[in-house]
Amino acid sequence: MAGYACWYSDAYGNRIAPLRFKSLNYARVVNEPGSLSITVPLNTLRTDQIVPDARVEVWRKSRKGKTYLETDTIWLTTGWEESYEKEPMLTINAESANTIYDRRIVAYSSSSAQGHKVGAADLLMYEIINENLSAGATDVLRRISSTYFSIEFGQIVSAPTLDLSLDRKYVRDALNEIVNACAQEGIFVFYDIIYTPTGLRTIIKTGCRGVDRRGDGVKFSSQHGNLVKLKIKTDYTDEKNFVYVMGQGQGTTRTVTPVSNDDSISASPFARKETTADNNTSSPSGATSRGNAVLRDSSPKTIIEAEIKDTPLASYGDDWGFGDIIRLKAGRRNFDAWVNAISVKAEAGKESISATLKSYI
Repeated sequence: MAGYACWYSDAYGNRIAPLRFKSLNYARVVNEPGSLSITVPLNTLRTDQIVPDARVEVWRKSRKGKTYLETDTIWLTTGWEESYEKEPMLTINAESANTIYDRRIVAYSSSSAQGHKVGAADLLMYEIINENLSAGATDVLRRISSTYFSIEFGQIVSAPTLDLSLDRKYVRDALNEIVNACAQEGIFVFYDIIYTPTGLRTIIKTGCRGVDRRGDGVKFSSQHGNLVKLKIKTDYTDEKNFVYVMGQGQGTTRTVTPVSNDDSISASPFARKETTADNNTSSPSGATSRGNAVLRDSSPKTIIEAEIKDTPLASYGDDWGFGDIIRLKAGRRNFDAWVNAISVKAEAGKESISATLKSYI
């Protein structure tokens, strides 16, 4: 089994004690907080030290000797359980620092610049986080001190311009709305809160949440024993290939801009699949852009799903990790996919690692 060093700290990052666990379980999905459960002897900590938001660090030493902080972050205590069987034990439950996005809302009205936003997607993500968790919050009591929290502006190449009403939505819901809008444009966006020596830091990345491994030379396939349950699904059910973009005006004076995918329509006598979409701008280019976004979002989906395994030639923590993008082989075809989710269990000297790949092409 890989080596582990786990630490328990107070909410401010002051280390209290190492956690020599009996069992450890944790799981993450990209853009979500995930969960952790760690069981240690009850006498590891004093009762007064077990508090909400106390930090758990999970440091792992991989097969090839690399020591790293799992999923690049800390975990914030959300609850605990004492058990008194053969040996008194303490189980600490926690969520990654990403859970902070679930604790705040966009606390502004729709008539404010903070509650109604128009602009590039990357700038909007930065502003939402800054105005509700950091120095940009108009209520100073909502600001997390820069000692503990900072924001890294992540530029999204070709970021779409969005018009969003966000008042009273949870920050995570607002961020996910932007992520989904970018996905309609074929741009995949990932956000997280990672741990650095200077505190927690928000990151916003495109392409993949982790590291681009496609050029590393590691082969992933069923034949190499590191991919299982590999499926490639193609679905035309929700396809739309002709959009009536409805602009300003009413009745017969309303502007209607048709946008179509002619190649898809000509594929069969029955292939034309129509829909409508509202467009709030009077710009013809804006209407066309809106129509193309709908066509992209409702285009046929080819979804690649698989589970990736930790093996000597494809070692977790060395050759792939949470949020990384890899190249896999299915039959004679090669595909790119990211490590969308991981689940790790360590107990009694044994470690079990599973991960799910996902790709949309």
